[in-house]
Amino acid sequence: MRNWRLSLIICVILTLGVLTGAIVSLLLRPALPEPRLHGTMFVSYAVHYRSFKEAYEKCDLAIVGKVLKQWHFNFIFEDKPANTSIGLVIPSSPHTYSEVEVELIIKGEVKSRTILVRQDGGIWPIIVRPKSEKFRPILVQCADDPLFEIGERVILFLFLVGDRDEVAQNRRERRVLAEYETEYVYHGVFGRFRVEEDRVYSACYYLPEGRTDMLEGTDYRRVNGIPLEVFIETLRSSDE
Repeated sequence: MRNWRLSLIICVILTLGVLTGAIVSLLLRPALPEPRLHGTMFVSYAVHYRSFKEAYEKCDLAIVGKVLKQWHFNFIFEDKPANTSIGLVIPSSPHTYSEVEVELIIKGEVKSRTILVRQDGGIWPIIVRPKSEKFRPILVQCADDPLFEIGERVILFLFLVGDRDEVAQNRRERRVLAEYETEYVYHGVFGRFRVEEDRVYSACYYLPEGRTDMLEGTDYRRVNGIPLEVFIETLRSSDE
């Protein structure tokens, strides 16, 4: 009988020890950040280039650059009604501005060391006083043109934006635009290359399979780790 009681006491002590350890580990475990939901948007391009040289010849400015910082905004399609209810999603389209440091000009000219580049996609949607305090807007990106990463090195074939007033709908966005004399866009996979360790890669190699169908039949697949200097020389030979 004495052995049975002793065994019971030992089991209770061990059980309490395991439970106490589990509770302490849960309390001391650092809180993990809430995961941000992601969404995908699809766009169609009004142009299609047969080669990267053709895309280069058509652009206003071609640079090697590095992404320094970003701002996310939304273009609102209609005025917000006065009696907006809680939780109403305002029809809008997200866009992002990136400040890009110009490391090298391949074609064209710029007046400053940094330029402003616009992409479709960003933080969405705009919700009026969300019902849940834990609401976090979704990060929406184009399927074939994900947002730049801070610190990413790129080669861009850029086009100068004409009327900039049409997109600026709030003071913060107007302040950002006012800091830059000009603003540029590019034609997705046709005008964006990634530079890693001074080697150049087209979207065929940094995007998932199936996201570069529009590059089929072009020579973009050749741009797979071409040395940066060689790629630039190939582009500039088109100017001769």
